[in-house]
Amino acid sequence: MDEGEKESETLLSKVQKYSKLLFILGCYSVLFIVVFLKASWFMGWPLPDTPIGFLDWIGGYPNCTPSLENVLKDFGNNVMLCALFVAQHTLLSKRKLQGTCVYEKVFVEWKVNGPIYTFTTAIALHILMKFWIIVPVYIWNFPAIESACTVIHVLSWFLFYGSALMQDMPELIGLHQQVVFSNRSTSSKSLEFEIMLKNQRHLGLIPFTALISACPVMTLDRFLFLVFVLIYSYTMWRDPESYKYIKEMTKSKQTRLSGGFVPLTLKAD
Repeated sequence: MDEGEKESETLLSKVQKYSKLLFILGCYSVLFIVVFLKASWFMGWPLPDTPIGFLDWIGGYPNCTPSLENVLKDFGNNVMLCALFVAQHTLLSKRKLQGTCVYEKVFVEWKVNGPIYTFTTAIALHILMKFWIIVPVYIWNFPAIESACTVIHVLSWFLFYGSALMQDMPELIGLHQQVVFSNRSTSSKSLEFEIMLKNQRHLGLIPFTALISACPVMTLDRFLFLVFVLIYSYTMWRDPESYKYIKEMTKSKQTRLSGGFVPLTLKAD
């Protein structure tokens, strides 16, 4: 191979590398923009009509507004949106694709599973929030706690972001695959960390639950979403060993920030 061919190959390699980096950052930016623009959806989506109390709604049936038929229809729409998000979040995970041709291409050869998962999550969230139908029947309505709910939301977002840092954000969005790793065998991550990513993808269940439940008006559809998040997160991403690892890693990082060093002692089976 002459010098011209080598330079051409090097240039092509660089173009592919930086194209992937731009793709990764672009996908993550899309997710950030979707969540940022839809922040009011989590804060307590604006109600289209004056809501009615659940007991009053039950007591006024069948002459109440909204009608039972409309409520069931709206619930069906929202359940389908939840199912769409579950399908994306589950079927595109590493443990579901492992051993398939898609896994060999996306995870091994192209190494773009992180950004693809991030981008599709953003699309699924956008669709869910755009087409979600609010049911103007509330379980509780306490306008006086609006300020307290805002404080809880701010703290919850900080906790959610902190849990992502503990998991290693560049790893989650796919930067490490392009910048640190050249192939599968050069991974410098510990076995404990790899087990955690496989079995305990999300560590922000408590702050995310607080985001949904801390609202002045808890409508029936919002309660449905809260139940969906709790059931899905608990059944799909529950691994007690990962919590032990995260606790140990958090302690180690806090010690390093204060100038000391505490090695991780937790070992996987």
